[in-house]
Amino acid sequence: MDRPHRTRLQRSSLFGDHHIGGENWVLEPIHVSTLVGDIVIDLTTADIPAGETRINISTLIGDVVVWLPDDPSVDVSVVSSLFFGSAQVLERSESGLLKTLEIRSPDYGSGAIQLRIHVSVLIGDLEIRHKPRT
Repeated sequence: MDRPHRTRLQRSSLFGDHHIGGENWVLEPIHVSTLVGDIVIDLTTADIPAGETRINISTLIGDVVVWLPDDPSVDVSVVSSLFFGSAQVLERSESGLLKTLEIRSPDYGSGAIQLRIHVSVLIGDLEIRHKPRT
């Protein structure tokens, strides 16, 4: 089944932080990269369309945080590579040198909504999980 063309959100910089999210926004494919800086993507208030949405994130030096919606109908697949630092991806935590994590929701692809997240961090910390309720 062909999906209609979706706009892509692309941000890149040499230095600086990127914060993506906000009140009631529509998620589109994302590609964000920076040489030095933190990247935060808050999907908790996003309207996520049916089908698969890809999110690609890369930073040489910096922390990456992705807050996932607390919705069991959203399937998540994460592939992350980290040269040095710590990673907390869903329920799994690791730290040290040369860490690669591949984690996906049980039965990924069977639901109406899928998030495919690829993250690459040379030096920094990575956190991809459901946002704690306040």
